[in-house]
Amino acid sequence: MTDLARIIWVCIIAAHQLNRMPEALERLQQAADADPDDPYGYSMLGWLNYLDGRHEVAVEHFQHARQIAPHNAMILHNMSLPVEQVSGVVAAIRLLEEAARISPSQQKVQQRLSALRSQARAE
Repeated sequence: MTDLARIIWVCIIAAHQLNRMPEALERLQQAADADPDDPYGYSMLGWLNYLDGRHEVAVEHFQHARQIAPHNAMILHNMSLPVEQVSGVVAAIRLLEEAARISPSQQKVQQRLSALRSQARAE
């Protein structure tokens, strides 16, 4: 994660904790619109909406990021969180399996995939 990404992530968490989500969403949307070929802004919009409980909107933003960077395993990993809420565990597992094919050594992907597979077996 770059320094800029860390700063943005801290700002997102702070906005969530301080109940400043509408303002944060508006500013982040402006940033994403300013550079529409960069998946990071749309991915962060996905995170912010996910944290705000707007799972369907989060999925839309992650899908937009995925269209820009289809081989980014972390976008798929992150998108699996709201997808699980909207479409269920199986749909989230499919995204994580795709992410694991793209980046087999990505530990976060492997851990979440393993956890969701265990959860699916228990259900």
